[in-house]
Amino acid sequence: MAKTKYQSVYRQPPRNGEQGYIYISVYLGLDPLTGKKIIKKARRDKNGNRFKTLRDAHLEA
Repeated sequence: MAKTKYQSVYRQPPRNGEQGYIYISVYLGLDPLTGKKIIKKARRDKNGNRFKTLRDAHLEA
């Protein structure tokens, strides 16, 4: 997990011959019933395509 200059946007480095990818991890607050953190993670945009650039991921977040 490599942090980027954009908030909530990360880059997974390639490993074992696989291609690396860009993903977002957004903190949305606490669940009022359980008190647990609500964190949404995504590797794809709203259309189902993988993020091609860090800026695309930032705009989605």
